Amino acid sequence: MAGVSALAAIALSAADHRDGPLIIHTPTTYDINDLYVFPAPQASDGTVIVMTTNPMAGVMGPEAFLSNAKYELLIDTTGDDGAELTFRVTFSRQTETGGQVLTVTSATGNVRARGPVGQPIAMAGGGRILAGVFDDPFFFDRIGLQQSMSFCGDHGGIDFFRGLNVNAIVLEVPRSTLGSQRIGVWSRIVGSGGQIDRMAHPSLNALLIPESRRDEFNGREPGGDSVFRPDVISSLIRLGSNDAMAASIADSLLPDMLRYDAAIADGFPNGRRLTDDVIDLALAQWTNGRVATDCVSSDSAFSPAFPYLAPANP
Repeated sequence: MAGVSALAAIALSAADHRDGPLIIHTPTTYDINDLYVFPAPQASDGTVIVMTTNPMAGVMGPEAFLSNAKYELLIDTTGDDGAELTFRVTFSRQTETGGQVLTVTSATGNVRARGPVGQPIAMAGGGRILAGVFDDPFFFDRIGLQQSMSFCGDHGGIDFFRGLNVNAIVLEVPRSTLGSQRIGVWSRIVGSGGQIDRMAHPSLNALLIPESRRDEFNGREPGGDSVFRPDVISSLIRLGSNDAMAASIADSLLPDMLRYDAAIADGFPNGRRLTDDVIDLALAQWTNGRVATDCVSSDSAFSPAFPYLAPANP
């Protein structure tokens, strides 16, 4: 199974955890893990966007958010592959008691919200935001991948991320705030030297972009992603797709943003719910059915109430 061998040979950290050479050698606090977009469970006209960062928070690095960077959620409301809406989140330095204050602004600097980390904060114009440390909602048998795709053993898959925490920013806004029921969403972290990491589709950069170009990918805007199309197609063919299938999948992944239509009830690839098994879906599609599952399901105790994520593990 040449496709499986090719997949095993590609270094996959996770959905986007530690996905490029620069990120691997940068503190984990600069690393985006995952992006989720789904309908608000308790508000028929609400949309939830979740950005998780800082893999293994409290283990590989501190639990505090960066005070010298901007965490941004960017939204395309017109289909032009650019951001018409930006929610820019910045954090103060830690106080003597370890607390931080977050501020949400638009791209033009208008303040939308300000308040303490760890507490829900009302947004100007409607909605709410909360930032804090939570259980990592991602689930995947990373060790099985590294061991020549030995998924689904006698005892099933092993969730490498079980019991680990992440930093998360949870934004919930009325659909009217987004300006359209059909949107494209991506996330990024910007430091003093520019864009450090970005993320939308799970595993795209980690699995389908050559390692030599992953830093380049993280530093670009989605509107320029056509330059990576030949790389994505080549990776998909190695995984088992034929030429036509690889081209079709590449066109669905690029530019890299999560497409979400509020009128459609389905989850990923229509946005991404916390419970969506995106790795199984990606493996089955990208390997043309050669690998269907890693036999891992979510163990997180998600809540139907805001902020929806499971509490941090002790």
